[in-house]
Amino acid sequence: MPTRDGRRHLRRLATRITGKARRGGDLRRLEAAVAEALEAIARLPAGAERWTTTEAVAWALGWTAQPGGASTGRTGAATALIDQLCRVAAPAVDVVRDGDTAAAACLLVVAELFPDIAACQALEPPAREAVEAEIDRQTSDDGAIRAPGAADVAARVALVARWAAIGEAVTAAGGGVPWNARTDARLRAAGETALALMGPAGSDPRGPVARRSAGGTAAMADVEPLLDRVARDGSRRARNTARHLAQGGAGGRLLPRERGLGDGGQAVIRSGWDGSAVRLFIDWQASAPWLEVAVGRRVLVAGPWSAGVSVGGQKRDPDGPWRMSSCEPCRHGTFLEIVQPLVGGGEVQRQVVVMAADRVVLLADAVIVPASGGGIDYRARIVLPGAITVATPEEETRERLLCDGRPRSVVLPLALGEWTSAGGPGSFDVVAPSSATQEAAGVAGLELRQSGPGDRLYAPLWIDCDPGRSRGPVTWRQLTVADTRRILGRHEAVGFRVQAGLEQWLVYRALDEPRNRTLLGCNVACELILGRIKPRGRVGRSIEIE
Repeated sequence: MPTRDGRRHLRRLATRITGKARRGGDLRRLEAAVAEALEAIARLPAGAERWTTTEAVAWALGWTAQPGGASTGRTGAATALIDQLCRVAAPAVDVVRDGDTAAAACLLVVAELFPDIAACQALEPPAREAVEAEIDRQTSDDGAIRAPGAADVAARVALVARWAAIGEAVTAAGGGVPWNARTDARLRAAGETALALMGPAGSDPRGPVARRSAGGTAAMADVEPLLDRVARDGSRRARNTARHLAQGGAGGRLLPRERGLGDGGQAVIRSGWDGSAVRLFIDWQASAPWLEVAVGRRVLVAGPWSAGVSVGGQKRDPDGPWRMSSCEPCRHGTFLEIVQPLVGGGEVQRQVVVMAADRVVLLADAVIVPASGGGIDYRARIVLPGAITVATPEEETRERLLCDGRPRSVVLPLALGEWTSAGGPGSFDVVAPSSATQEAAGVAGLELRQSGPGDRLYAPLWIDCDPGRSRGPVTWRQLTVADTRRILGRHEAVGFRVQAGLEQWLVYRALDEPRNRTLLGCNVACELILGRIKPRGRVGRSIEIE
């Protein structure tokens, strides 16, 4: 953002352009204001303020110096000012060549506004090449967005929005797309991913309200160029979705609820496109995948989803990167599984399930290791944003209520007993920030610790994202799973019943080879089932993985 002096120069330019600026006297005063602004800009250090102010001055100067603007020709004073503008903008060339594209819009606008000036034209190639290289480096063909140094959703959306703003500025200056066709295709795909990451009215749910649209308020001030670009140049579904986010209630078919489930190493899963939709983003390119869970304008979880495994008292480190094992989208929700191998054999099977109609997220790790006889000790942590506090509805129970002044979500450690008095092999606690940065932001986390005998362990977290249910009573129980009249151990298969108010769900996971089993009077022969328990005990199988 410009400083006080920068804003003063911009206001003075705006005053000269509006009103009766077409009169000759005002033209001379405008040129004097431009000259004064250029002298002030030359004293600014290299940075976003300098490039933003330079671009604003270029627009003002372009209005005075082009046919159809304030004059029908270019005065000698205007020509001298253009030369001075080029000298002021020239340091930005070294900036973009070093990989910082914050100055690219300034250079490209100057080049487009004054196509007959050789010095201005020399500014265009390094800016275009830098933006092309950045887009190609930080996106993939399937729309994945990588934001170096900032893994959160807001940074990724802001990055794509900045590229869109550069394109919109160049188009407004009379130019075409300022990058090649392959880069443009990648930006279109990344634009659709950015739409999937946005909240209602194109908002980033973390920031203060800073922008208004026909659909309400939004919190990301720079997102409008992105919505405009997609609404104009995107696919039919993308155009409908952009208009839906910007205006609300727009008709037509929207983008799918799932996005980026491919080689990009990240995925977005939504419950829908309404204003209170659940949005889950996971990026598994790092050893601790980045996870964000948001509902409407509120982020509930945001940070690395870390885990540690010990077998027989010996720590088992990862032995390679995560890879996507399977993805099963269906009408009732989406199942995603990624797998990471462990040193010494075995693997962690990490599962993410979003139940669309139920507004429930299931996060679970299944640890599978070669038989050792020592048992498994498991620890995992999810990070909460600074705006979220954690409450325990009852001191004797293990559920955790996520609040931001009001209850927003409840988190249940299904494999641990509901009552702390019952003991059990594990704990579920609020923990301190894991870094100085998180501590400064007031960020804490929830840590699940769990132990079990044998060579297989299942550690699920149930996140109910419906605030109405979160305010009411909840309970859960581990169920008995039987196989040909034999009760199975927790290392073979597990089942859980979850209840919130009058609503109930069933969760089942086989940890060995799936075969015909029974629990709660229901026959199962698959690896995973999530479904509602309906009246008279019948189970509606919302998600079933063979």
